Amino acid sequence: SSALVQGVDVLPTILDLLGIPKPEGVAGQSLLPIIFGSPQESATSAPVYAWSNIRMMKKGVFDFNSEKQASVQVGRWKLARTTRARGSLYHSFQLFDLEADPEEEVDLWFREPVVGPTLRQLLETKIRRDSALAAPAPRAGPLDKEVEENLRALGYVE
Repeated sequence: SSALVQGVDVLPTILDLLGIPKPEGVAGQSLLPIIFGSPQESATSAPVYAWSNIRMMKKGVFDFNSEKQASVQVGRWKLARTTRARGSLYHSFQLFDLEADPEEEVDLWFREPVVGPTLRQLLETKIRRDSALAAPAPRAGPLDKEVEENLRALGYVE
């Protein structure tokens, strides 16, 4: 489809991707309905995420160079990311139109230059956010003498 879009639509599109309501007074409209094919299939149908770890068997022994898969589905589109750790991390992507290909047999990654990268950004943002939430909180070191004295003066430390 050919649609006229503006630079002012970038912020509402990013907010829509992140599931954040557009603040009042922000100009422009989300481009997700155009990207994903129709207004019914925009971010109003929330993204669905899935993760799995695949351990490979080699001669009856688990290979610790396993694969991890993550996916996101929005409307009719599903993006799958496979991560392999063999020396260095390697990500591969597959994009499927579940409406036309429910068995996920035809990879459209190279045929959809907007949908694929958009879903990739959505998935990688989710992975980064989840990783940040799962990271252990930094341990506090000893208090600076001045800070300790100020806290003592305020009655927080004896």
